[in-house]
Amino acid sequence: RRAGVLAHVSSLPGPRYCGDFGFAASNFFEWCRAAELRLWQVLPLGPTGRGHSPYSAYSATSAFACNPTWFAQRGSPAGEEAARFDRCDLPRASRDRRRRLEESWRAFERDASSDRRVACESFRHSEEREFWLEDWTLYAALKEHHGERPWFEWDPELRRREPAALREAARELDERRRFHGWVQFELDRQARSVRASAEAHDIVWIGDLPFTVALDSADVWARREFFRVDDDGRPEVTAGVPPDAFSDAGQCWNTPLFDWIAMEQDGFAWWLARCRAALRWVHALRLDHFRGYAASWEIPFGAETAAAGRWQAVPGDALFEAVRGAGLDRRLFAEDLGDI
Repeated sequence: RRAGVLAHVSSLPGPRYCGDFGFAASNFFEWCRAAELRLWQVLPLGPTGRGHSPYSAYSATSAFACNPTWFAQRGSPAGEEAARFDRCDLPRASRDRRRRLEESWRAFERDASSDRRVACESFRHSEEREFWLEDWTLYAALKEHHGERPWFEWDPELRRREPAALREAARELDERRRFHGWVQFELDRQARSVRASAEAHDIVWIGDLPFTVALDSADVWARREFFRVDDDGRPEVTAGVPPDAFSDAGQCWNTPLFDWIAMEQDGFAWWLARCRAALRWVHALRLDHFRGYAASWEIPFGAETAAAGRWQAVPGDALFEAVRGAGLDRRLFAEDLGDI
């Protein structure tokens, strides 16, 4: 038997408002080792919006990218400064990390060696990331350009991803696209270092895969054919759970549901890419809302409560056959809540 702890990256004792992929993680592993803990479980690691929740319907903006808040600037202290922060402050942490990322990006543009530049470009254009990274960098740059408004409030030609408009936006926002690509490059490097440190301390790192993604996400904007939304971003139905012992009204998550027919016809490529991306750092992955892989609770868009919904079957068996065929199944395990 082994013991472990659930502690999200944000909760790790570290410098400047919340934990990160630097000293905070390495110091935490020392504590785990002393406490004879061998499992470390975290919440989803993806970028979040204003709500800062990795599960929130209004917050998680990518199923693939990593949250910039986990960025650890080189040389960040972990001693006296960390002791001043007894509580995590995610809004301040997000602003602080963003400022430090911008400073580090300018230094990279000015001083990076040719080898580092080549490594960053290779990361951006690698086959492993072709499924999502370029879409993410353009989405993130366009979000900035539009004052953080959701994609379904952008100009119609961008909202509907007309090729000429996308080419023009990519050209005009090239520097910001390169910035967001570099951010993911740095976070990937740091997360791999965290994994190596966990292994050196004989600790298994367990990640978490949310079931749905936000309507205002790079995934829905770029891969609309896999979601039940129209060209302007209006969902047909949204996800949630029915009334139960925890809530008389059920739960409305306001996240779009998947077009499972389209996904199955595509060989579940989006899901396989998503699992591979999540497993590139962690050793194992918890599947949140596993009940949803048997059937999803569909709620008509605009309904006041989840009670208006109904169960809709999901091709979960076919999905996990594809997962097994890709050799990913032995690193996944299910949340054990819900009845089927």
